[in-house]
Amino acid sequence: SAASVAERCLEILSRPITIAGREITSHASIGIAIYPDDGEDSVALIKAADTAMYEAKKTGKKQYAFYKTAMTDAARHRLTIENDLRIALKEEQFVLHYQPKISLSTGNLKSVEALIRWNHPENNLLSPDSFIPDAERIGLITELGQWVVKEACAQIKRWKSLGLADIPIAVNISPEHFGKTNFARDIAKIVHESQVSPSLIEIEITEGTSRDQQVFLKTCQELRDLGFRTAIDDFGTGYSSLSVLKGVSVDVLKIDREFIRHLPNDSQSSILIGTMLGMSKALGLEVVAEGVETEEQLKILIAMGCHMAQGYYFSKPVPAVDIPALTKCSFRRPASRADQVA
Repeated sequence: SAASVAERCLEILSRPITIAGREITSHASIGIAIYPDDGEDSVALIKAADTAMYEAKKTGKKQYAFYKTAMTDAARHRLTIENDLRIALKEEQFVLHYQPKISLSTGNLKSVEALIRWNHPENNLLSPDSFIPDAERIGLITELGQWVVKEACAQIKRWKSLGLADIPIAVNISPEHFGKTNFARDIAKIVHESQVSPSLIEIEITEGTSRDQQVFLKTCQELRDLGFRTAIDDFGTGYSSLSVLKGVSVDVLKIDREFIRHLPNDSQSSILIGTMLGMSKALGLEVVAEGVETEEQLKILIAMGCHMAQGYYFSKPVPAVDIPALTKCSFRRPASRADQVA
């Protein structure tokens, strides 16, 4: 049957191969179309199989899928998103919002994290979850990431022109973009042309970015050599939490909000956070707690010696125009409703 043939193909294609002494593992996704139900000629059948293949990819690695009529609607939607994304980049429909990162020793805004939004002409402001996967799928994620870095540099200069001190900005980089050859030098070129110090740009990467450890270590070291700061985002959620730190040149660990969310009622979360803080101190790393939403969580983190925090307790991500006012706020004490940005 077609299914058994597909399973056999997937098994063969997933076998490791050795190239220049290095073992490489690849995975395949297979779409299946049946004649004459799914098409009466080769063009129609290949198109249907291609549509099914995309559905297989969405379910994970080493999967196959049979074509279904409903997939055509999904394919049309994908094409619409693809076209809209290309237009959005060309017409600069994207904007950055900024979430403050607060120093827990001073209570002041120390830096911000840039979070991309799509100012869609028909669907209003879209969060990254609704379009980043599509940008990765169609190969636009590198161009989008470069735009984020360029816009962050421009915003640093805009704030400085208002008389503010330099505000460092952290930018999120996708694993696909980070893994590109010459990633570090390409980013350095953008920052240099923007006439901004690389020390004001922090590159945030998730644990999953370290799948190719050699590339990961090399790129992190290149970024440090070029003057950038690097941060491991969502730390503690992946299988490689400890191994990712071995020999890597990073400056910051960001404790995932999942650990913070359970404070103060979950003793295991408290123990794990304490362990991460102790380990980070021994390694000379700065720690940022993500997703702080309550006064009680803030008090616990301060008592544990956490360096920085961000979350809705302080402020949600806001447009750049709102940041100057937040630089004048003190968040060390429990914030009143008036102090928070709604």
